This record gives sequence, structure tokens and C-alpha cells, in this order.
Amino acid sequence: MPNPTLPDYDWLISALPTLEQKLLPDISPPLRIFLHSGEQYWLPASSGNIPQILRGFTKTGDRKNRLVAAAKSCLGKGLKIQTSANSIRLCQINKGVRIFYPNVTLKARQAPQTASSATTNPLPPTWWEREKLGRDDIQKKLGDSIKTPKVLAFGEEAGVAYCLEERVSCQPINPQIDRDRQRMKDQFTPLLMKWYETVEWQPLSTAFKTTPDLLFHQALTSPAMAEIKSAQADTFRQLVDHFSTYEVDVPFSICHGDMCINNVGVTPTGEFILLDWETWGTHPIVAEFARFIISFSVGSEIHNAIRQIYAQRFEQPPEAFEFQLLFYYLLEFSQKLISYSQMQNPQERYRRLQKLPFLDAATEMGQLLKLM
Repeated sequence: MPNPTLPDYDWLISALPTLEQKLLPDISPPLRIFLHSGEQYWLPASSGNIPQILRGFTKTGDRKNRLVAAAKSCLGKGLKIQTSANSIRLCQINKGVRIFYPNVTLKARQAPQTASSATTNPLPPTWWEREKLGRDDIQKKLGDSIKTPKVLAFGEEAGVAYCLEERVSCQPINPQIDRDRQRMKDQFTPLLMKWYETVEWQPLSTAFKTTPDLLFHQALTSPAMAEIKSAQADTFRQLVDHFSTYEVDVPFSICHGDMCINNVGVTPTGEFILLDWETWGTHPIVAEFARFIISFSVGSEIHNAIRQIYAQRFEQPPEAFEFQLLFYYLLEFSQKLISYSQMQNPQERYRRLQKLPFLDAATEMGQLLKLM
């Protein structure tokens, strides 16, 4: 099954005029042609956007597709949408969409089905409620030490669940820039660690809603195991042998839930800003730092700084953090293998499998801990 494209989001396209009338009443949305700009973006077919659309439409040197794109633009063929948006980005993970305007960003998904009236248990917060609750939580505890984009409105309208937030000017933390590395080590990580309160110790596998032995078994017997490199498969089996009967309690707390360099920005005035709060909730704290360590490299000074702060905060020896981190990488890799095995499109499955960093990180951690 191919990845969805903007025409597949008819539920959103038909609802956009109603949404904009409600949320942006001072703007009169025109009917415009949108063209695919490569990757996940769609842009209006304007003279200013055509060069970017042509570059994004095709791989370098693909003249035929470039000509097709140019013809579509000139002939006025494309997807007609009534909207004043500057651009539209498809988020593949859950069929979410982000619509960018000059001063605001609209996040939207198809509204969930109405819960059964027989349900007596209170429902957990929806993703758009978590966007607001998470930002309120960190600002209550840390003030403006770490900023967040202001939520302007959220709810459901015309079959669409939405969250409207202010559009901020910032650049993602860049591991290649020394100043950003220093900021990460000396400022952001210590601030973040102060946020985690009401800590409860639970088995790490609780976050995966299964037991380690079952998760490892399902991963090892999954079809995706045959599609990764043989050296990777051997390494995975070797590491699983160390942890097949292993379980560890780790601190859980209210966390961001999707902490990565793409969600941490620095404003032009040097302030930190934390984006995308839809996964806010209870998570293992080690998971908050796992992707950071991959981005800044296992064994780096950032890794060492996180390890020391974590050990001090939770009164554990530094090596305890390393074992928790390695165990998390193995569980995460296992879950991804199982998930990708269910994908029907072999090309997309192969592409996803090539972009899994967790096993490489686990391998480096295993070498640091002299398990390999």
C-alpha cells in the first residue's frame, strides 16, 4: 500500500473552509491549486513556489518528471483546495496534517469515532488536549526557562480534530554546532531533569505493554528479521541473549514523550523552545534522553553529561543508566521489527528498516559495557 498523498485526505480538504472560517475569521480563503513539493510537503502553485516545487518533485537528473511537473503547473492541473495556507505537510505516522499560515500552525487529524455511551471509565486526554496540558505542566514547573508555542484553540469541528498554535521562529538543536552541544549539556539537560517529578519506579517493559521475553521472541521470529543485514541479526541475537530474562525497574514520570532534536528549538534570542506535545503523559525518563544520545553519539560528552545528571537525580550509579538505556534500545528495536513486519509494501518496509538507529545504538552501548 503506497504512502497516502494529499488527495487521500478528503476529510480535511472538505472541512478546511469551515475550520478557517471558525479559527481565522479575518482571512478569506481562496480556491488555489496545490502541487506536491517532494517528501511530505504540498505548496500553492504560485510563481514564487514553482522553482521549489520543481526541485522537490523529482530526483536530480530526472528530466521527464521535471517536465511533467512544469506542465502541470503551467496548465493549472493539481489539487484544488480552498485555503489561505502557505504550505501543507503530511505526517505519515498517524495520518496527521500540519497546515502552515503566516503566524499560526494548524495541526489536524480525522476526528475519532464517538465513544460508546456504555463506557463508564473516564477517557484519557485526547491528543489535542495533551498538547495544551503538557505545555501548561512544564510552564507551571519551569516558568519560561523552556518555552512552548502558545495553544490558541483546540477541539473538533466538521469531522476534524485540531490544535491551533502560534507559529514560532526557531532552529532545531544541531549536533554539528559546538554552541548547540554546549547549550544541550550545560543548560537544556539540567533544566529538563528538574521537570520530572512524582517519580514512580516500574519495569521498563511496562512502557511496551508486554514482557521482554515475549517481545524479543516476536521480534526474532518476525519476517523483518530476514530483511535486515546478517551482521545486524547476529548482533541482535547476541544482545538478546544477555537480556532475555532481564527486567529492570526505572523511574517513570510525566514526560514530553517524543523528545528529539527536531522537537527542541532555539529562538533567535537564544531561548529554548519545546514543540509537539501530543504524546505528553507518563513515560520512562530514560526514553526521554535515548534519541538525544543517538543524535549526539553514544559515548559523546552529551551522553556523559546526561548519564551523570540522571545518576545524581535518581541516586543510582552511572552504569545503571547505561544498562537501562541499552535495554530500552533493544525493546524499541524489537517493537519496530514487529511493527514493520506487518507492512504490506515491501519497498516501504525495507526503507523503514534501513533507518532504524536503535540496534546500532544498542551495539555501541554493548561495546561500552563490554558485553560484546
